[in-house]
Amino acid sequence: MDKELKKTPSQEAELQKMMDEIIESAQTVVSDYTEEPSDMSGSYHFVHGLSPVLQHQETKDRITTTTMVEKKRNMEDR
Repeated sequence: MDKELKKTPSQEAELQKMMDEIIESAQTVVSDYTEEPSDMSGSYHFVHGLSPVLQHQETKDRITTTTMVEKKRNMEDR
């Protein structure tokens, strides 16, 4: 595993091209998010309605319920 794999010049060029495309895509995503930030991270964590974690007001204040998301989407669709 310590040996570096030898690549042909053609392989090096292809890898560089792929890395450039990935970096360009990442920069586009960052730019898009900077210009139009989202209030949702894209991550969902489901918590049972009777979970003890919901007894803490600080936690409740940070939660977006599925009902809230659906209402927001419906408003945006209009």
